Amino acid sequence: MRRWLKAVLTVSLIAAATATAQTPEERADLALAAAHLAAASERTEIAPHNWRYITNPDLPADAVEVAPEEIVQPGDLFKDRPTDRPAGVPEAFVPVQVYQVIYEGEITMWRFLGWLWLSEKDVLELHEDLVTA
Repeated sequence: MRRWLKAVLTVSLIAAATATAQTPEERADLALAAAHLAAASERTEIAPHNWRYITNPDLPADAVEVAPEEIVQPGDLFKDRPTDRPAGVPEAFVPVQVYQVIYEGEITMWRFLGWLWLSEKDVLELHEDLVTA
């Protein structure tokens, strides 16, 4: 949301500057800058709830693991634990930490990606200890 608001404000400033530009070249340069900004500020089409998660009962109760092949953009998650429930987030959703295993050669590392809101039911399922017969 903050990235979107920042983009809207920047585009508004560019539009105001374009209106005051004196030459066609100045207007074209500003219009091109606005187009580049709009393209750069678009969010990815992958929503956090569409990522593939890994069942991992060893993680803390407020943490989930995203599959290693998933691409998570920096702006898709909260940097810090959310304190206020955003508008539109159902009561059954809880804030959780998101981690991802990164494989670099023979080295395996855990990377903290951020926080997001997930259904409490889904979080509990991701922590189930699977038993195979």
